[in-house]
Amino acid sequence: MASVSDVVKAAGALRDALFGMSELTEDAGAKQFLLQRHVRLQKAMRDFAASPATADPSSQLDGPLATCRNATVVVVALSPAVPGALDRAGAETDLAVGALASVTKRGVLDGLRGTLRIGNRRPSGRVGAATAAAAGGDGPSASGESGQLLAKVTQLFPAEAVSIYPAGAALLKGEQLPTWWFALILAGAVGVVRWVATQPRGGGSPQFAAVVAAVVSYLLWVVMLGDWFLPIGDPGERARAVAAALAFIWVWVAPVLVGKLDGGSEGAD
Repeated sequence: MASVSDVVKAAGALRDALFGMSELTEDAGAKQFLLQRHVRLQKAMRDFAASPATADPSSQLDGPLATCRNATVVVVALSPAVPGALDRAGAETDLAVGALASVTKRGVLDGLRGTLRIGNRRPSGRVGAATAAAAGGDGPSASGESGQLLAKVTQLFPAEAVSIYPAGAALLKGEQLPTWWFALILAGAVGVVRWVATQPRGGGSPQFAAVVAAVVSYLLWVVMLGDWFLPIGDPGERARAVAAALAFIWVWVAPVLVGKLDGGSEGAD
């Protein structure tokens, strides 16, 4: 049974063959055509390597492996000077890209994974090191402790709810309806979004502390606005003052707590 690394190596050989073919021609149009196929194949390889579907042992990888290997044999044997060689190379590359795409299942939520993961520095998956090298390194990292703290504060605050809650609460208040249930629904939505967005891009466990921190940050913010998230009436000005004080402390405490609790998974992507 073919493995992910087998398919990536075979696709990489085809990519290198396309680049080698482009070096054999002086024609600018032919060179551009081959390099475009090169880039397209590279993207398909990255999507394939990062797809959660490839982590499933039952994935049918024998077909893509055979297609990439056959395409490599054909492209290596072609000469750019031979009529029809470019069209044949393009067709073989398209077959390989289609074969990779056939086992690259990307759902609606796949694009969200890893976007809010604390300490997300490198591509995920079993071939993460290979794809990181192909991308040109391990990715950017924060410079210094202050940069890391600022990045964590930014990632932990649920900005996705800030633009939604005030508008919805204003509409409810205009109709003299309670807002606590709307605040509570959005808290659940924040938790779901963060649950997915803090998972590694290749699939895996979310950063639980980061999820909790984002929900708590959102609820403190709601109370600071003068609203409430439980069906027990108005909490009063004292509760709002306490929430405001806790929010200022939380801004500095939350990133440290998340770093300690989820720090072991920061480099697991």
